[in-house]
Amino acid sequence: MPGTRVSVKSVPMVHTPIEVMEVIQRMPELEDQALCSVLYLTAARINEIVRDFKGTQIQERQQERDGRVYDFIDFVNVLTLKKRKNRPLDYYRRTIPVIVDKYTEPFFDILNAYIETSMADKPDEAILFRKTSRAYQWHIEKYCKPYFAHWFRAARNTHLISIYNFNTYRLLKWNNWSNSRHADVYVNLSGQDLIDKQIS
Repeated sequence: MPGTRVSVKSVPMVHTPIEVMEVIQRMPELEDQALCSVLYLTAARINEIVRDFKGTQIQERQQERDGRVYDFIDFVNVLTLKKRKNRPLDYYRRTIPVIVDKYTEPFFDILNAYIETSMADKPDEAILFRKTSRAYQWHIEKYCKPYFAHWFRAARNTHLISIYNFNTYRLLKWNNWSNSRHADVYVNLSGQDLIDKQIS
């Protein structure tokens, strides 16, 4: 039933971003597809995005590395709900840099299509996803079963390791975790995934 807490380990492992895209495309509404694309790209929690995230928080930039220029999309001032101290709300915001490459471009295409078609007549400061998190979760669980909102976060963290070679420290910083326990879980899961693919 919608809203039921389900372990990420209880759903099928997804090996590639293409498979994530196939899950997203099950949903008929572009708005839902765009939200899930953001959840995957940022590995954010759904409550960190809905009814808070604005179009102005998506910023393009370029960065040179090893003699090559890469395109990045920065999701800036993303709210972190796991608060550890009694501080002002803005203290719990972070910037999530996402490289634009063959793996992420299809997800950005969906997000851009949603902004161009549904947000064109709205001010730049408009909230991108205005429904409640519960409403979005219901849509995701209805059309993407057995997958659910938090699964996109798990898939992205797995791919940050298997595709982009993130180690425990980089994954910890990306997710703004206070300790490495969660990162270690994903590192171990990704390692087992690689073993399974070699065996199969």
